[in-house]
Amino acid sequence: MKTTNSEFRYFMENKLKDVLRPVSPNPDFVYNLENKLTRSSSVLLEEQKNKEVIVLVGVGLFFGALLIWLLLKERSSNRR
Repeated sequence: MKTTNSEFRYFMENKLKDVLRPVSPNPDFVYNLENKLTRSSSVLLEEQKNKEVIVLVGVGLFFGALLIWLLLKERSSNRR
């Protein structure tokens, strides 16, 4: 005999009701959580001060790659 999905769900719900006890949350916790969720947050985003650093690193990598490319090109032309 095959059990249906609703029969299985009913069976599981009854088993869980037998095993688990209801819990009453702490009213202070609920009050504090409600306040935290309903108040507008006061988070301020910081300005990115690292833009210059990122640009300098990018320029350095570019010129480093360009220098390596030129040195390899010069070395290969000297071998011919």
